[in-house]
Amino acid sequence: MSWTGIAKALGGVASVAWAGLAIYLVWLLRNSLVQALDRVSGLEAWGVKFALTGGREGMSDAIAMAEKNKRWPVEGTDQERQRALDRADKRRRVYEGAEILWVDDRPSNNRNESRMLRSFGALITFACATDEALGAIRDANTESRPFDLVLSDISRDIPVLNDRAGIDMLATFRSEGIVLPVILYVGNPKPGAAVPAGAFGITNRPDVLLTMVGEALTRMGRG
Repeated sequence: MSWTGIAKALGGVASVAWAGLAIYLVWLLRNSLVQALDRVSGLEAWGVKFALTGGREGMSDAIAMAEKNKRWPVEGTDQERQRALDRADKRRRVYEGAEILWVDDRPSNNRNESRMLRSFGALITFACATDEALGAIRDANTESRPFDLVLSDISRDIPVLNDRAGIDMLATFRSEGIVLPVILYVGNPKPGAAVPAGAFGITNRPDVLLTMVGEALTRMGRG
């Protein structure tokens, strides 16, 4: 074989080796890459904008899950949902790095909504009960990483049934001097009912939740 042939063969081997190394690195870092992409809504490259759909998928999955339960209807149009996503994307800095405490005895029920919020850069800590939430707030203050916002259910059945757990938590927050905005995210709010005292808002719609979170964080001075 000539030196030219040898050089070409070595070049081919090197290309294969580099490709193999790249594939191995992607596999090795796959979890980190997925987490990073989950927070990105779009990126610019070579003049082309690629829309990444973490927020949209989280919202769509949350709505699809709610629609399976006829007791908890979720209303709203596709246009309203798209406007909520567009609005959140325009003020992404409000969400990025926001520390959110989510109080719910069944946190897995909110995995799609939390994925939606995380796709815009929010950081979410879960607590299953009021006492656990109070402990998390104290720990966060001690570590100089205070929460910016609280999301909560109202009815909880762990450890015992309490249809007013979220409302009682608002009263506990007031007695403890906790002034964080609280958004109640519930299965079926009563139409036309007033927002409970001490709450920033109440909804069962993922798109409205996204908008409310942005408004509450803005009022807290973020962005």
